[in-house]
Amino acid sequence: MSSRLALMIDLERCIGCKSCEAACKAEHGLGPGENRNRVIWLGDTQAPLLDFLTLSCQHCERPACLRACPVAPKAIMKDPETGVVSINEDRCTGCGECVVACPYGAMGYDPIDHHALKCDLCHDRREVGLKPACATVCPGSAITFGARDDHLAKMAAEGRRAVDHDAYLLNPANIFLERTRAARADLPPPADPGVNAPPAFTMEGRQRPAVVDDPKRRMEIPIDDVVFPYRSTREERTPDAIVPGGCNICFNCCPTKYHVKDGKVIRVTGNEDDPQWQGKVCPKSQFLLQLYNSPERLTQPMKRVGERGEGKFVPISWDQALDEIAAKLTALRDEFGPETLSLFAGTRTGTLTRKGYMNIFAQMWGTPNFGDTEAFCSEAKNVSFESTTGMVGSGNSYTETDLGSASLYVYFGDNQAESRPVHFGMINDWKLKNGARMIVADPRLTVTASKADRWLPIRGGTDYALALGIAHHIFSADLHDKDFCENWVVGWDAWRDRIFDHGYSPEWASNITGIEPAVIREVAREIAAADGCVIFAARGINQHSNGTQTNRSLMFL
Repeated sequence: MSSRLALMIDLERCIGCKSCEAACKAEHGLGPGENRNRVIWLGDTQAPLLDFLTLSCQHCERPACLRACPVAPKAIMKDPETGVVSINEDRCTGCGECVVACPYGAMGYDPIDHHALKCDLCHDRREVGLKPACATVCPGSAITFGARDDHLAKMAAEGRRAVDHDAYLLNPANIFLERTRAARADLPPPADPGVNAPPAFTMEGRQRPAVVDDPKRRMEIPIDDVVFPYRSTREERTPDAIVPGGCNICFNCCPTKYHVKDGKVIRVTGNEDDPQWQGKVCPKSQFLLQLYNSPERLTQPMKRVGERGEGKFVPISWDQALDEIAAKLTALRDEFGPETLSLFAGTRTGTLTRKGYMNIFAQMWGTPNFGDTEAFCSEAKNVSFESTTGMVGSGNSYTETDLGSASLYVYFGDNQAESRPVHFGMINDWKLKNGARMIVADPRLTVTASKADRWLPIRGGTDYALALGIAHHIFSADLHDKDFCENWVVGWDAWRDRIFDHGYSPEWASNITGIEPAVIREVAREIAAADGCVIFAARGINQHSNGTQTNRSLMFL
């Protein structure tokens, strides 16, 4: 069997998150504009369509870049055993002939040190038994590394087909698996003349996806603004210790590893030892170092010395800051009472801080005036959960036997693929493995919608009406789970009667949402018949005036 190495990229699993691109930059210390791989967003301005292409060196059997290299001996080499095409950056003169010669546009260029850049399937990682960085972090398991023959055997066993991208007769090693399905937009017919109804949904005038990888749109970053680890050497990026931890940028809290050198964090990666995440991590976690190393990051207390608004501050010690704050707070409490103090916590201060330390401090101080960003973010969800199920939230049970076992995933106001790509990558992977289906209700063709079996281009803010229309059909067609309702749901029949009495039918919902009544009935039947249905609702629902009741209706479904 051939030992030719390759990447197999599943276009159905790729969500365009660019985590592989971020990992490649961090692994090789690449600076702005320097790439060994790229993720390109592809769109169509004439029809709703959104696809992604992960592009790196194809490690061709007959590399055009190697033939174009004018240096003697060649700066570009091909390993006769593995087929990996690599570049000797010390030999490279920076002429750019290989960059022009590559028909796939996979060659990069270092404009500072003037030499070509390209993927070598992470030679240093392979030497110590690790997979390439891109294949390790991919949230959707879209990138697989291994022997090309093994990829082809797996592809055949799963009944998948590869995209034929050998138009240049170079016999590229990498394999791109075709998409297996595409989201369908169920657009309603135009409203009948004379009927007092909103105009039918149309893509006309709405934002359409387009190719967003245009280099002309990239912001030029001066080299002086580049912070570590970008444009760093391998020695500088080699850690003394690796410490397990977690990322707190979003509430998914993905397991991570912090690479430490001389007491300073030099890199953040996914935790490959975690049995569930297995090293998956999104770009936000990997880019934590941009915040950590930013010269504008506050690392000690700053005291204002000028007038408010002048921006004049001087650094002071923590002891001085704590003493001055305590003295001022004590004086205010003595004069006006403890309730004169009001505390507010931001989202990224952490749940332990918001729900723990600050809350305890407020109680200790004697003030009820404590708030955080929940009122803007998730309070509608929290209230609906507590009033409907008795719990504040549902938890993150992203395991194969829980959320992974569902046969239907429905998204309302939740572009999870872009906001929480690691979790969506898991959902999309389970969907494909188990033959599950996905429905997305969103006014925009989001990345999440692009992976759905059915996209409902709903009018913004009308999710509540859609939920009621779905419930109406489930009840009227006698599709509800009678045993569950009778034994576990208090007041379900009163809710059903209210829906009937007010006429919240699919036709009524269609007039508001722009979704055809027939489509609403189809969605209702899918939800009712599903062997495990998971409904996601996020900021698009929570940050709305009817967010609480919309969430409750979705929970009832």
